[in-house]
Amino acid sequence: MLAPTAVVGYLAASLVFVTFCTTRMVPLRALAIASNIAFIGYGCLGRLWPILILHAAMLPMNIHRLRQAVMLERSSHAIERIQRHRRRTGPLGAPSRATQVDVTPAEVAGRPVVDLIAPIKF
Repeated sequence: MLAPTAVVGYLAASLVFVTFCTTRMVPLRALAIASNIAFIGYGCLGRLWPILILHAAMLPMNIHRLRQAVMLERSSHAIERIQRHRRRTGPLGAPSRATQVDVTPAEVAGRPVVDLIAPIKF
């Protein structure tokens, strides 16, 4: 039977492997957060200080990036809804035959998308 430390270590390694199979950013960041927590547990149980320190440092970064990815995803969904609405209606609410409507992220979130994915500042 495996020791509890080994079980937590294999769980953490499995979560890292699954993140490499993930194609969307929000689930990837959520899995990365879970793997950080598992590796922190593994580092504590095994007294593996470099692993503990590394994942304790990466955890807030992954949380921050998850928040940014969620905001960006919400913003892009809102842009799609506005574009669909503008295709259906003209400027005065009348049906329109417009095929392409440009909506800037500033119209949706009040700031450009670039601000949502800006690097972490230390």
